[in-house]
Amino acid sequence: MKVLAINSSARKDGNTAMLLGRVLEELRKEGIETELIQLAGQMIEPCKACWACGGQGNCVHRKDPFREIFDKMKAADGILLGSPVYSANISANMQALLERAKEARKHSYCPYSGFAVGAALLCADGTVYAGCNIENAGFTATCCAERTAFFRAVNDGKRDFKAIAIVGGKAGQEPAELCAPCGVCRQVMAEFCGGDFEIVMTDGKTLRISTLEELLPLAFGPGNLQ
Repeated sequence: MKVLAINSSARKDGNTAMLLGRVLEELRKEGIETELIQLAGQMIEPCKACWACGGQGNCVHRKDPFREIFDKMKAADGILLGSPVYSANISANMQALLERAKEARKHSYCPYSGFAVGAALLCADGTVYAGCNIENAGFTATCCAERTAFFRAVNDGKRDFKAIAIVGGKAGQEPAELCAPCGVCRQVMAEFCGGDFEIVMTDGKTLRISTLEELLPLAFGPGNLQ
């Protein structure tokens, strides 16, 4: 078993690194392999939404350290993220990881509700699928951003998922509040994900990470039909 810790502080060996180090020290006492990555002095570029990756690892940012770090994240059994909060916000590097969901939101088709949602679904193999909400005049035919992302991934043969980031709000404006998945989307998540599946929500100012079990307790899933 291996746990990877990522320190996004601008200070390489500051307080954030010290706190992460204490946690890793306790893990090593239990015989768990650990590694600490420090982002100080490195720059992870924000997503440009060029869609060049397509799961092939050929991001337009070929020289930044994201791919090397992300490969280690995929191989780890556990991940610790450390980010100092100097101005009531997450660090620039952490923010870059959420921008892919925000970019997907721009493609939303929401002429009836005027509420645009974007989602970015992280698969276990590291590929990311974006989705936006697609409305329909026959309201029951509308598809949420979360389900769009899931259905795209499932259509490509993906079955294992780690997390989904969701951003939503009035079309043409920055989000003003957290956007949680609807009940139907939570049920779709329960079809393919365990209770520890992470749902990341942000309004650009605050960040909330909840597990599927927290948002859908006593879920009805495939196991109930066996």
